[in-house]
Amino acid sequence: LVFILDKILVKKVFSPLNYVLVIGGLSGLSLFLFPFIDFSSLSGTVLTTALLSGAFSIIGIYFYFKVLLKHEASWVVPLLFGIFIPIITFILSRFFLGEVLSSVQIAAFAMLIIGGFILSFGRKYNFRSILILLIAGVFLSLELVLLKSAFNHFDFISGYILSRFGGFLAGLIIFLIFYRQRLSEFNGGNIKNYISNSYHGISLVIFKQFLSL
Repeated sequence: LVFILDKILVKKVFSPLNYVLVIGGLSGLSLFLFPFIDFSSLSGTVLTTALLSGAFSIIGIYFYFKVLLKHEASWVVPLLFGIFIPIITFILSRFFLGEVLSSVQIAAFAMLIIGGFILSFGRKYNFRSILILLIAGVFLSLELVLLKSAFNHFDFISGYILSRFGGFLAGLIIFLIFYRQRLSEFNGGNIKNYISNSYHGISLVIFKQFLSL
């Protein structure tokens, strides 16, 4: 259901860029959870790792949405989440976290990859879309590995809050880069119309984010 909502939102409501900006903006709600962070045990390395995790998440889902806009979710999702992300995460976690899978986990991992290949590579798609999905997979895998690294040295709640705040900062930077010139075009009426037109889309995004928890 989450991936179907992604497809609907990116095709009929928001552009891929606007969609990630909405997600980044909603991540700003993490500011209200800052009182729950244990700053006494927070190091600079853990802070950077957690913030980068959230930032890479925003970048990764942007590339994911770009491909989802043009292709069926039934092809995009298995290729990205069933092949690219598992393989890249496995490699990164092995080298940077020293994680080793048990024989049972390796068997389950192989079944996941095989299933992804069966669902994805029976169809013909251009190389550019596959390459963009691979880039998305790299960033989303980096998000997972960095977040796991933060959890290894910090408590779960604090690490997750800081990660979401990193996504907010990334969204803010992207907004300032791509929309700074357009800020002067907004007056009171334009802002009111923009909010009114975006209300239902943002409501769907919030619902989708709730489902993905």
